[in-house]
Amino acid sequence: MRFRLHRWQEDYLWLSRKAEPLNDYERLKYMPLGGAPENYLSLGGETRYRFDRYEPYLFGLSGRGRTWSSHQERIFLHADLRLNRHFRVFTQIDAAKEDGRPVQRSFDRSAPDLRQAFGDLKVPVGSGSAMLRVGRQDLWLGPSRWLSLRDGANITRTFDGALAEFRGENLVYRAFAARPVAINPGLFDDTTSGHELFRGLYATVHQPVSLPMTVDAYVLGKKDSAIFTRGTGDEDRWTAGARVAGTVARLAYVAELAYQFGRFGSADVSAWSFYGTLSHSAEGDVMSPRFGVRGHYASGDRDLAGSTLRTFSAPYPAAGEVSGTSLLSVSNMFNLEPYIQLRFPSVVLGTGWNMIWRASTADAVYASGGTLIKAPGSQARNIAQVAHLYFTWDVNSFVQVHGFYSHTFAGSYIKDANGRDFDYYRLRVRMRS
Repeated sequence: MRFRLHRWQEDYLWLSRKAEPLNDYERLKYMPLGGAPENYLSLGGETRYRFDRYEPYLFGLSGRGRTWSSHQERIFLHADLRLNRHFRVFTQIDAAKEDGRPVQRSFDRSAPDLRQAFGDLKVPVGSGSAMLRVGRQDLWLGPSRWLSLRDGANITRTFDGALAEFRGENLVYRAFAARPVAINPGLFDDTTSGHELFRGLYATVHQPVSLPMTVDAYVLGKKDSAIFTRGTGDEDRWTAGARVAGTVARLAYVAELAYQFGRFGSADVSAWSFYGTLSHSAEGDVMSPRFGVRGHYASGDRDLAGSTLRTFSAPYPAAGEVSGTSLLSVSNMFNLEPYIQLRFPSVVLGTGWNMIWRASTADAVYASGGTLIKAPGSQARNIAQVAHLYFTWDVNSFVQVHGFYSHTFAGSYIKDANGRDFDYYRLRVRMRS
């Protein structure tokens, strides 16, 4: 039984071909509706507990820079109705609570609400297929780093809109236009954001010209208000990028390059970023080690009074993209992180040392949620170094336990801003069905 981060990607049609009778659990995952085997209903869900502790938060800066702990609980329930491989309706309901965070975030607490509700219409086109999805959805496009589900928070990120997809033998094209869901604390009261707009194109090609790699290319446009060192204003920013990934003789690689253009207030946008990782894995009877190095570069503003804004700002990145502490954003920074993973049959252990610098000394450091870390007059580039340890234990097919610890050494820039070192702890228990 394989659960996915995006639960709508699961398909239990295989249970219709099982030789032996289905058990009680399998009858929930595959409930035939008569006629063709493709007509079925599938039910599932998830409960999760997460504990976070900062000692202190945000390098001890500002009024929020104190020690605190957060306890988060959430529940998901979903139903997946499929008819004749052509029509499908997926719905998901969630509820979440949180205690301990000094400043409450909208995506940590809510009474039961509709998280996803979309319909798919799928038809054959030549040797491939075309699909139109309309409704509330988590809008997965591909493995680009700049669009995340926000699974680390209690309430995941979803959009109201439409997605069109064409899938061929070794390629997928996607086009979409959507607005993010604005989360409200009451019962079934979430709304569609009227100010934010997200649209674009995304393509994936597997083994182009028979090369052992996968290539993704995209153009993503986000219209919203934004905060940068130079000020706050309305922004219409486009991200054009490409990602290449593959494996050669146990050496896995990923490279992703993106350029941004558009308008921020009266200024033009011209920014870029790069992400790369290189790792080597070895197979063993008991343990499979992996050694690697990864890093980002995200441009910063060089002239705060100039006519061009050069700060890279990803559309919807994961909060823990850089350091795992959900604090620093991929803007005006570059980092390098050597790491080691040890893989056992049901446990993954890992450690790494992450070194983070400022790309431009004219620009500030960007924390998550639009927070700026300012150190006026500082010419320092060293932001921080982060040492971390983690484990992920798949207890069985339904239960997963994850733990994470890091110590962040404040760099010269953070010390110039009157910040200091901090420790971070995380524990997560996830139960899925």
